[in-house]
Amino acid sequence: MICEAMYKSGMIYKEKLLDVDNAVESFEMLIVRFEDCQYSPETHYQLFRIYLEKERADNYFSPDGTLASQNYADIILERWPDSEFARLVRNPDALHGDEARRLLESAEYEQVYRDFRQGRYMQVVAACNRVLSDEPRNSLLPKYALLKAMAVGALREMAAFRNALSEVKGKFPGTDEAKAAEDILAKLDGLDKPAAPAPADKPPGKETPKGSFKPATGQHYFALIYPMADGDITAIKNQISDFNRSKFKNMTIQVASSPLDREHQVILMSVFETKEKSMDYYNQFLSELAMLQGINDQGYVTFAISPDNYAQLYKSKDVEGYTSFFQQNYLAGR
Repeated sequence: MICEAMYKSGMIYKEKLLDVDNAVESFEMLIVRFEDCQYSPETHYQLFRIYLEKERADNYFSPDGTLASQNYADIILERWPDSEFARLVRNPDALHGDEARRLLESAEYEQVYRDFRQGRYMQVVAACNRVLSDEPRNSLLPKYALLKAMAVGALREMAAFRNALSEVKGKFPGTDEAKAAEDILAKLDGLDKPAAPAPADKPPGKETPKGSFKPATGQHYFALIYPMADGDITAIKNQISDFNRSKFKNMTIQVASSPLDREHQVILMSVFETKEKSMDYYNQFLSELAMLQGINDQGYVTFAISPDNYAQLYKSKDVEGYTSFFQQNYLAGR
């Protein structure tokens, strides 16, 4: 963890703050403190690039009269001769070609992601499949694999969704995308567990009341059921508010929360003028991968709901009943 923190601090100095001297200090401290850690090859390569640029721009030499870049190049070629860093050391100008390729890959991915945001899920699956099969050196393969899985999930093909998530986890271990896929699979497993049977000696009159829900087309809310065990709800509400301001600039969406029962709270977004507008919000909320990470990928129950039905839900606490109603009246045939 310390090794990673020191490397990332060096990269922040180098790339974000453009403070080369402090970047060098962070990288060299890492090398002194850790003989070999996960970021040792990258650290040596960053020092090679920094000193190479200094030598080219300012005719820089180390105090002992040597070329510092060559010293780091020699270490990389000796310790990691088959690595990508060794390839770039042997041909430093190859980096420019690699950067151009990465910029193109990033632009192409952003286009596919925009298609996902606009609900073109079949088109997204086809595009992701093409990249995954035809571009084995694409630097964004894990992102394409996860995006494909999310598009499959949006099509409500649960078996295929699970398979796609498992593929991300199996083919790209150790990546953020694999971790996200693993988390989603764990949530799906939890949702699929059968409910515990009610005790046979349950006292009469203690049955959970059932809500009486009716179809509606006018004003709607969007609701998310949040377990109290998952911690402070404030950060979640702030994250959702940031999403609302970014993606729905022309709408005033109130974000409120209140206890639903002893174990859950409800986060309520209001108010949408029509059922259709609430479903537009529902679709964009579930498809947002960046701004809502840690919220819409956790398997929380979400739905659009009319004010009358929300009053029934709040009174009865019948989340399961309304979820079934929502699937039949809002999602069926979509």
